[in-house]
Amino acid sequence: MKITDLAMILNYSTSVWGASKTDQVVSKEVLVSKRAEDKAGKFTKHLLGGTCPELEVIRSHVHQFQTWLRSTTFPSSMMGRGSAIIPNGKLMEICQECRRYEQQFRVLVKQFIDRYDDIVIEAKRKLADLATDEYPSKQAVEGKFDFTFYVMPIPEAAAFDNKLGLDELEQALADQYERQLSKTFQEGEEQLVLMLQTRLLKFHHALITYKGEGRGSGAALSQTVVDAAVDEVQNIKSLNFRHRQDITQWCVKALQILSASARDYRTNATLREQARVQLEELLINMGVEIPNSVAPALIVDAEEDTSPAQFSYADLFR
Repeated sequence: MKITDLAMILNYSTSVWGASKTDQVVSKEVLVSKRAEDKAGKFTKHLLGGTCPELEVIRSHVHQFQTWLRSTTFPSSMMGRGSAIIPNGKLMEICQECRRYEQQFRVLVKQFIDRYDDIVIEAKRKLADLATDEYPSKQAVEGKFDFTFYVMPIPEAAAFDNKLGLDELEQALADQYERQLSKTFQEGEEQLVLMLQTRLLKFHHALITYKGEGRGSGAALSQTVVDAAVDEVQNIKSLNFRHRQDITQWCVKALQILSASARDYRTNATLREQARVQLEELLINMGVEIPNSVAPALIVDAEEDTSPAQFSYADLFR
């Protein structure tokens, strides 16, 4: 099956007004007062007085979008900033979510532009003697915000055919592209394995360090923790678009282990012990070394007393 039948490339662009400029006058004053050379430094002025809640919420929204996109698309070093590989099975879902982020971005920008005049007045108050009348117009500022995305196929090596009229060069380019593409997918799949190992280790840690209700923190084994583990395993499984058999099998087994509720894990020591053993078998099968100091004795009923464990689990997360 061709790679274009399995995945696509999402290209996106986001930009937020920086609201800053170099103040040449102040820069010169500082350099002169410090007896420094002309190009020794410069003073950058925040036009909105340092912080602006309306602008910060836009920046936060863009950061949230980028974080979400990285977490839900195929990990790839080949794709630079502004591009992501999406399995075709997730294309509609991800595009719909991108559209939601874009629409919210437009709303936040409009709110900022609607308050722009008042924001400038407040900024001049904060800046005091640094204030200037040289603020861009609303239209100019609005043009400094951008949120766009579009989807395109992953180019195939055949794209080099008959383009240059140089058969040997075209074949060399095609071969190099195929090698790079194969390397990209292999590295991405190894990253998926690492993500799966990390999530399962965290859940394993929650199981073996659980303390009975009322004698310590049960938050590490909450329903939120279980749901997060299930969601990430399902996401990893969906990103395995080349259907690497071992990743698929590991995800299926992990979902079976994670099929109980948090309450069941907390109240049933036998279930916790069973899950611990199954997780350790799975992790060992994935190449993870489980410390010998992880002992079943750490798994106790809620009614049983427990003394503080001497075992440190932090080594697994280094």
